[in-house]
Amino acid sequence: MAVLFVENIATSAKKECNYHFVKGDERTDDKIVAKKAMCVLFYTLGKGSFRMLAKIFNTQPSLVYRWIMEAGAKLSDPKVADGIMEMRV
Repeated sequence: MAVLFVENIATSAKKECNYHFVKGDERTDDKIVAKKAMCVLFYTLGKGSFRMLAKIFNTQPSLVYRWIMEAGAKLSDPKVADGIMEMRV
């Protein structure tokens, strides 16, 4: 980035594209979306741990954990039907 000196004030010369933020995430592709879906599916079926799924899909265990937590946060709380009552033993 070039620095221009105008009246003893340093200003940076920027490319004027009029975009400060870009909508959407261009870093993801179909392969990553498929990995994410398979990790969530296998974990919910009880077929693997975070570390095992990370090894299978060649990614980090922390990323698998984040994917599963994001999927869980999207779910709503389970609703109990009105006819079901609590039993005390």
